[in-house]
Amino acid sequence: MSNPIDIGRLKEAMTDMAEVYGCRAPTDRSVGVWQEVLKDLDAQAVLNAIYNWIQSKPKAATPSDIRTLAGAWVSRRLEEREELEKGSEEDFRNTVRREADPCVSRAMSRWRKAMKESYRTINRDTWWQTELLAIYGTPGIATAQADAVRIFCHGEPTQERVQEARQKVAAQNERESRILKPFAEFLAEERAAAMGGTWGEA
Repeated sequence: MSNPIDIGRLKEAMTDMAEVYGCRAPTDRSVGVWQEVLKDLDAQAVLNAIYNWIQSKPKAATPSDIRTLAGAWVSRRLEEREELEKGSEEDFRNTVRREADPCVSRAMSRWRKAMKESYRTINRDTWWQTELLAIYGTPGIATAQADAVRIFCHGEPTQERVQEARQKVAAQNERESRILKPFAEFLAEERAAAMGGTWGEA
């Protein structure tokens, strides 16, 4: 992800934060400093971090606070992208390279629709926090991710909160498994239908 934040959008978010906490409005110089410190982070990650902070914290954030939250957000998005590319998207790209098949576009349309449907019950801008909380304390969790959990939990999360997050993630995974099949299955159904068969028949 390489989409640095525009200084105008950053100033607007910083102004919102200042108003919420009763702080002095940001100057052009302070906004410029923040932009320099956060320039390597994705714009959407920075904005999500600022507004998530406003929703949950009793005092204004520092650039370091925003870096920690935004970095964890980006890390989770990259993990999601890698998982996606290993599965359905990889099947799709390989199929397109092999042949021009009219069934591919129909299968892809159905797959994308299923993807949207599987996400309909969650807020993708804040769901990453639940996912991080669910893996808190497990081997392999990155330091930045663990730090982000402690920030939005106001300290060490309770075992009950971690367990609740794990249950939510398990329920979402189960929901997605019912709705979102691998792309290859959608493609097989479309090819069967094109040959005069029914979905699910080779």
